[in-house]
Amino acid sequence: TVSFEQIEKTDCIVLWGHNPEDSTPCTTPRWIKEQRKRGAKLVVIDPRKIPLAEEADAWISLKPGTDGALAWSMAQVIIQENLFDGAFVEKWTEGFQGFKEIALREEYRPEKVAALCGIQHEQIKRTARLFAQHSPALLMGGSGVAQQGSGLQNSRALHCLTVLTGNVNKPG
Repeated sequence: TVSFEQIEKTDCIVLWGHNPEDSTPCTTPRWIKEQRKRGAKLVVIDPRKIPLAEEADAWISLKPGTDGALAWSMAQVIIQENLFDGAFVEKWTEGFQGFKEIALREEYRPEKVAALCGIQHEQIKRTARLFAQHSPALLMGGSGVAQQGSGLQNSRALHCLTVLTGNVNKPG
């Protein structure tokens, strides 16, 4: 969920399968454009080139159904480059070692996932860095991520990215 009371503090907005110009046209697109003027980064992850992709810092046009693999690959980059919020993870999570072992699997290497998603591996690395290095960050996922055979796991993977970077229960 998004707290519009403190949303102006967001430094990175990720629209993952979410097109606010269709779903919340009265408020969200205007708010995103205001945050962009303030310097917030914008990432669009969507097979479709939604209007906000035109002005995004990064647009990943992944193949439908590959969202979970992309999220795990981003987690791999964030862990390998030590971009995660270690203090937050230590205090508020359980099972990080197991999560880390899964994220670091060969199958989630950006080069392999890029081929699966139909994108360039540098897009994965750049997007992971944008999300992890511009905090507080807000990940807004659309329902399409969950409306797949692996939808629950996709949603969990996206939420894990938010936890991994400590972007939980903080202004923005």
